[in-house]
Amino acid sequence: MMTDTQVRDELLPLLRKRLGPYGFADAELRSGLDHDDDPVIFLTAKYADDAPDLPPRVCLDTMAAIGDLMTELSVDGAPKGEGGAKAASQ
Repeated sequence: MMTDTQVRDELLPLLRKRLGPYGFADAELRSGLDHDDDPVIFLTAKYADDAPDLPPRVCLDTMAAIGDLMTELSVDGAPKGEGGAKAASQ
């Protein structure tokens, strides 16, 4: 099982690449449980004060890519079911 720090370290390059042009500065990550007591990961992206608006498509594609990476890493709390980056970009 990966620690929160290890998961964050895996996600940071993806976040920097996709969100960097929109003022991405850092991310906070913590694991926990959702309302059904299923494992989830809470990820909060931090942006520069003067960051431009984040286009919705970039946000959605980034969320899908995060889900794909989490599934690839077999992280508890990764999204389940169909979808992912390919589905989100259609």
